[in-house]
Amino acid sequence: MEYKKIANWIVGPLLAALKERNLDISECPVSEKNFAELVHYVNKDLISENVGKKVLSIMMDTGKPAWQIILEQDLMQESDEKELNTIINEVIEENQNAVQDIESGEKKAIGFLVGQVMQKTQGKANPKIVNEILQSKWSGD
Repeated sequence: MEYKKIANWIVGPLLAALKERNLDISECPVSEKNFAELVHYVNKDLISENVGKKVLSIMMDTGKPAWQIILEQDLMQESDEKELNTIINEVIEENQNAVQDIESGEKKAIGFLVGQVMQKTQGKANPKIVNEILQSKWSGD
């Protein structure tokens, strides 16, 4: 079970959202089930942590469950490697200076390319997968 992750989300984003709304934890408008579901989506990389915080805020204000908000706002993280490869190749083509930096040993330029992919996908790309794909392009795998 995801007990540690749930505990971290309680003492972090949930308490922050309650404080922001001047609510006590006993007044929390999000049910335990819906909260656990949200943390599960983050833990399984279906949505990012930042998107999870946004979804929590909307849950607090609307009472809607996480899945409904994620679907309505099309917030699911893109993890399809074929789709991500297409976007990554576009970003590589558009950022030849970063490619030259990487090829001359500046591996931190990969982080720049990850950022460009995130920007191009409006934050929907799974950054872990994007980073792995980019790393593999220059590792000789």
